[in-house]
Amino acid sequence: MMRSSLLPVAKTMADLLTTVDFSDVKGCEWHTCTLLFVDTTRGRMRRWCNMAVCGNRAKQAAYRERVAK
Repeated sequence: MMRSSLLPVAKTMADLLTTVDFSDVKGCEWHTCTLLFVDTTRGRMRRWCNMAVCGNRAKQAAYRERVAK
């Protein structure tokens, strides 16, 4: 049972390792995040692993800093 549930994960990992251009792998810019992601955007300008979490936190922090001045 355990083996059959790991098969899709193993296949996905094998596909990732054989098809991804590792020059597109980036680390999230949020200072406490350690996640990596594959930047597939057109301009390769993605900064965060997840805009809804890390991107939002970064934008909130920048806003608070601007307002405090």
